Amino acid sequence: MFKFEAILTLAAIVAAMAWQSAPASAADVESLQLRAWGRNESSQLGTGTSDSTYNLPQQVSSLGLGVTVVAAGGENAYAIQNGTLYAWGYNYYGLLGLGNTTNYDTPQAVTALGNDVRAVTASSLNAMAIVGDSRTLYVWGANNYGQLGNGSYDSSYGVAHSTPATVQLNGAPMTGVTAIASSSSGANLAVVGGTLYGWGYAGMRQLGDPDTIGASTITGGTRLMYHPAIVPGMESGVTAIAMGSNFSMAIQNGKVYTWGDNEQGQLGNGSKNTASDPYIVTPTQVLPVGDGVRAIAAGPNTALAVDAEGTVWGWGLGLTPTPTELFPDTLTNIVEVAVMMSNSPYTTFFALDAEGDLYAWGSNCFGELGLGLDAGYYYDATYKLFPNVNTTEPQLIGTGYTSISVGSNFVLATWVPEPASLGLLALGGVAMMFRRRKH
Repeated sequence: MFKFEAILTLAAIVAAMAWQSAPASAADVESLQLRAWGRNESSQLGTGTSDSTYNLPQQVSSLGLGVTVVAAGGENAYAIQNGTLYAWGYNYYGLLGLGNTTNYDTPQAVTALGNDVRAVTASSLNAMAIVGDSRTLYVWGANNYGQLGNGSYDSSYGVAHSTPATVQLNGAPMTGVTAIASSSSGANLAVVGGTLYGWGYAGMRQLGDPDTIGASTITGGTRLMYHPAIVPGMESGVTAIAMGSNFSMAIQNGKVYTWGDNEQGQLGNGSKNTASDPYIVTPTQVLPVGDGVRAIAAGPNTALAVDAEGTVWGWGLGLTPTPTELFPDTLTNIVEVAVMMSNSPYTTFFALDAEGDLYAWGSNCFGELGLGLDAGYYYDATYKLFPNVNTTEPQLIGTGYTSISVGSNFVLATWVPEPASLGLLALGGVAMMFRRRKH
């Protein structure tokens, strides 16, 4: 066990958190490795194979060392190494940003973005990256809901935009971006100067109420936003964001807010909305979590938050509509969390503490727990699905982890192989954890 001196924040989910520490050395950063486990039919683990599952962490050896940022999409994956973005896995819609729609089983450099990529996020429809000192936002992939943010949309299904292009804000490239999030529903969010902007699919009001500012267009009966617009109520003080399938989360002035779809209680207000009135338009504080929130994470219909004391709170699908503390005796001084839907309605959870210990619990349908346990699922006589393994208590995957990102049934994580203390590496304002060797 070894003590962290600073806190990692996952760039795609909880970017721009304000933590302070001693400066990093090049040797610390260069020791970081990429590990992956879980589902692999689309080669999203980057190991050069398309085996169905891996139930233990695998090193992505072809990428080597020095991986500082990771992001998992649907079946598409990304990592930043020495300022270069690498992508691999499923490439429908041109999700990998390589100028084609070819699937790749090992990491490929996204050369169009150069060698100063600061952060990346991904979903099953899009990927976005922050680039350079200007912190310019690039996006690629699908545009069937206007999620490219350039004033256009594709009326036909399956059109690929495989080369990264800038998101446009008021007729110019969006710059000064500090946090980004992308949803499998076709909605995107970005923070500029503490202000939250949203664009793409707005049908479940996960971008707030765009009608109040005349920002939405009804296309084929669907509410779309072709340009970024300010999310009402999120005009200032936003430091971190996360997106589920059809709901959004933000940390604003240290407090957690949620809005959008609430049919599974994922907004954390103690209730569920009905299918006839499924959403809540106005960002509303999740009161039980309190102030000074460290981190947030969203699964398709589940939400997690880490409070000022490092305690994990959860609500939504697989939990209850009322936020509750999760395993406060086991999960202490947590700095990062993640959640995925393993196989509906089962959920898998992850928590990383300030000593580099990574915990997992929940369903293991595709080896997501990373514990070497039996993967798979079965149906009973009534055709109800059950996972072969569904742990009810947090289990330790291992130590030495510095970040985690989850996709559709697979996990990416950065890891260092030897005990060390932690420092903070600031990559253009995005806090990333590193380890400093003890002397």
